[in-house]
Amino acid sequence: AVDWRVLAVAAAFFAAAAFLSRKASLGSLAAALSGFAAAAYFALPLPRLLLTAFAMLLVVFRHRENILRLLRGTEPDFTLGAAKRGQTDKNRG
Repeated sequence: AVDWRVLAVAAAFFAAAAFLSRKASLGSLAAALSGFAAAAYFALPLPRLLLTAFAMLLVVFRHRENILRLLRGTEPDFTLGAAKRGQTDKNRG
């Protein structure tokens, strides 16, 4: 993180978006976008702002397939590891 405040904002947006949508990719995109917005809001020095902008663009670029699945409504929900294992165990019995 380029600044603790930016990290706090991005983490909060990730948690809220991922929890509400059950999509980890949407949480990542929300964190990237809000992180850049927070960096601009807190008037970080230009090199840090540029680094945050680059990170945001990289996240969006790397999530382009996820974005298409989100738009189509085919992006899978995430489940926590223990919940997923428990669900698998129920299906076996």
